[in-house]
Amino acid sequence: MLGRHASVPGVSKHATATTTTEHDQIVLGRALRELRSQAGLTQEQLADRLDAHPTFVGRVERGQRGVRWNTAMRFLRALDADLRQLADAMDQAEKQDTSPKRHR
Repeated sequence: MLGRHASVPGVSKHATATTTTEHDQIVLGRALRELRSQAGLTQEQLADRLDAHPTFVGRVERGQRGVRWNTAMRFLRALDADLRQLADAMDQAEKQDTSPKRHR
């Protein structure tokens, strides 16, 4: 695993940071989707609890939209989940292939 300030040979620091950020968004999104599924909620139901639009929930779950800490905590409260559950779900999501799916 690369440290926070480690560089990848042949890859600019900006590209590495962007790739890491995208990877983190995908992992967080998959973890939140799993927690939502465990809670038995649809994206629309979760969006209602968050007072947000369902497309926002979908974009977060797909890793297309990053969230700030306070928004992540709103998701957890809406899902009646805690940080330990989120960490466990992220650990499981991390083990999955996190590369974005390409449409043909």
